[in-house]
Amino acid sequence: MMRKFVKFILFGVLLALTIKFWPKKEAVQTPEKELHLVLSTPVNNLDPAASTSHYSVKLRTKVYEGLLEYHYLKRPIELIPNLAETMPTISSDGLTYTFSIKKGVYFHDNVCFANGKGRELTAEDFIYSLKRIVDPVVRSPYFSLFIDHIKGIKAFNKHITDHKGDYDYPIAGIQALDKVYFRIYTYKKIPLISTIDLLRKKACLSACG
Repeated sequence: MMRKFVKFILFGVLLALTIKFWPKKEAVQTPEKELHLVLSTPVNNLDPAASTSHYSVKLRTKVYEGLLEYHYLKRPIELIPNLAETMPTISSDGLTYTFSIKKGVYFHDNVCFANGKGRELTAEDFIYSLKRIVDPVVRSPYFSLFIDHIKGIKAFNKHITDHKGDYDYPIAGIQALDKVYFRIYTYKKIPLISTIDLLRKKACLSACG
């Protein structure tokens, strides 16, 4: 019994010494604000107008932002402003949505901008993002979700099919009032959560063509 006790004490001392003098692993230094995500499948597309897979969307939301987002803690679910300054103003007939966007929001520096310097976000950027979804060259899987909801989508789709790259052609149902305000006109009244959620999920912001 005594021998077992002595062996137990010696084992404990040896273990303690091993832990104390075990070579310490150098702490891995990672760049500030670097995010690591574990993915089980490859990501082949981060285009907000075209990506659909679970992990593509998961990464996309870390890169691009939309007008609105969900409040993570509210139940039932509640939409709150993100790049929008406030929730949209809705007309009395429920067919017109007016958005105002936050001032002082800038794109990251990129070669697609003049002199490579990111510029301030404008209302036209959201219209551009929606036009990309309608452009057949992009082959967006979300096009069908917009065609029966927003005025002028079919006309723009036909024009951009015949005149590739002509994003100056307007969509009747999406109008920039100035740099901060833009308005969306729908064909029929749709529940608020459905209409805004459609825009929230499918019209992620991108500025470079």
